Amino acid sequence: MLRRKIIYNLTEFKKTSLFCVFLSCKFKMCLMHLLVFSIFDRDNDGCITVVEWVEGLAVLLRGTLEEKMKLCFTVYDLNGDGYISKEEMFQMLKNSLLIQPADEEPDEGVKDLVEIALKKMDHDHDGKLSFTDFEKAVRDENLLLEAFGPCLPDIKSSISFEQKIFRETPK
Repeated sequence: MLRRKIIYNLTEFKKTSLFCVFLSCKFKMCLMHLLVFSIFDRDNDGCITVVEWVEGLAVLLRGTLEEKMKLCFTVYDLNGDGYISKEEMFQMLKNSLLIQPADEEPDEGVKDLVEIALKKMDHDHDGKLSFTDFEKAVRDENLLLEAFGPCLPDIKSSISFEQKIFRETPK
């Protein structure tokens, strides 16, 4: 089961397409958008209030590395148990990678990536990533922040979004 029961009825929040544009979805992922939505929706009511929206955007647009690490870790921890398991890594990577039609066994390639990620990031060697493991790996190599799939907007999208939202209106 996915983290905190992802809510598929997003009709109250009419900005779902804004999530797709803002997060620059270039991969087969409305799953990732739903996960980020569930992080924004702190009270799990299926709607994002103005406060939840502003607080979530603050992290995505201008958050510290610590805030972004917490957000990404929470997104990747699909079942909310405080760890990113091999199975969760597999699901995230499988959903975020483009598989070539010529790949006979794409799952095997994803399993190999999971093992590589564990070797690089699992500092206590327990076969899963705690936040401490994740934090140390990201501080050592910032590119690992989104190791299991993009969940933060790229800089170009962030700047574009800010320019559209915060532009001066004619008086």
